[in-house]
Amino acid sequence: MVSMKNQLAAILDSNRFTCLNYQDWLRNLNLVLASEKLLYTIEKCPPEETPANISPDELITLNQWRDDEVKARCYLMASMSNEMQRRFEKTKYASAILFHLKELYCSADALFISRCTVHQQMHCSSADALFISRCTVHQQMHCSSADALFISRCTVHQQMHCSSADALFISRCTVHQQMHCSSADALFISRCTVHQQMHCSSADALFISRCTVHQQMHCSSADALFISRCTVHQQMHCSSADALFISRCTVHQQMHCSSADALFISRCTVHQQMHCSSADALFISRCTVHQQMHCSSADALFISRCTVHQQMRLSLLISAVVFL
Repeated sequence: MVSMKNQLAAILDSNRFTCLNYQDWLRNLNLVLASEKLLYTIEKCPPEETPANISPDELITLNQWRDDEVKARCYLMASMSNEMQRRFEKTKYASAILFHLKELYCSADALFISRCTVHQQMHCSSADALFISRCTVHQQMHCSSADALFISRCTVHQQMHCSSADALFISRCTVHQQMHCSSADALFISRCTVHQQMHCSSADALFISRCTVHQQMHCSSADALFISRCTVHQQMHCSSADALFISRCTVHQQMHCSSADALFISRCTVHQQMHCSSADALFISRCTVHQQMHCSSADALFISRCTVHQQMRLSLLISAVVFL
């Protein structure tokens, strides 16, 4: 290009268009075209066909316009990188090429991204940092809200630093929860649920784990929490309704029985209610437990048991006499 008559063309040789220098390249191109009096050719395209009623002078002007347009296009194409030349080699007019370049590189959005890209290449210390920086610029252009932008940035950061698919899944869920959980409690439960899904080996384990989290949020005391956890565990492992009833009662007794004796009596009472076939048998069974707790010797225990048994037989005899 230096061999051309216009020595200013050397400016274009040393500043070829490479996507990142649009404004500088366009300024240099305008200088060269102005010195050649070719600026008018990039304003509009010459007509494809010659008008039928054109005058001789107008024909000369039209032909000159076409020649100037070819020269301007040559300046323009020669000042581009090989990649850019391939993109526009089939575009016929210089004005059309510049129109497309203006749409691509001269809008506010495109200019902002272009400048940021140059700045990133200068200051990003690694490929990872450059990738995150470019994504951030793209997000700022296309994210419709602050929430969407926050989630988008976090996603990019997670992809760079999460060592496994599990870690990435948990990280994304955490971001989503922070955006949509209305309270600290809801956020805590939501995070725990994600963690449980990742690490619970069975449906049972997951059920117990979720219940534990929910209990911690809503149980007003340590006692209530203990009972609540035991209830969940019992539901998982008690083979029958009877076993579940006894298990629940046991937990409740441990919480409220003031002594070992009271606890023993309470447990026996539950067991008796489950297995005594009649009111009489239940009465005798309760008395037996009470006697074992308070009789100081085997003799006293024997007398006490006999007394209970006698009271039962005497009651039956009196009933028979009354009936007769």
